[in-house]
Amino acid sequence: MNTTDRSAPYATSKAGRRTAGPALANWIVLAFLAAQALDGALTYAGLVTGAATERNPLLGSYIAIFGVGPALAGAKLFAGGCAAGLHLTGAHRALTALTASYLVIAIVPWIRILFLR
Repeated sequence: MNTTDRSAPYATSKAGRRTAGPALANWIVLAFLAAQALDGALTYAGLVTGAATERNPLLGSYIAIFGVGPALAGAKLFAGGCAAGLHLTGAHRALTALTASYLVIAIVPWIRILFLR
């Protein structure tokens, strides 16, 4: 397969392994960023309404120091920067796994807490 074909969903790496093609890779990183944004919005809503507390001790410390909005924005910007690094190095399987993890570990619980209680 031609690795320069931007319409192909998969490409072949130099090692001969099948990797995400450019179009699929872009969708993967966009899905990760969307999951981060949704998690940030749901976390903000949950914390400011008092529906729950932050269980991540590092993020909880930053919230105590800087406030909910700035701490969450900083955490999500950091995650986005890490995602850009993974995207640029071709680690799209890791980004896919992280996106799925966020959906199960962060987003679904916030939806349950905020909307299904």
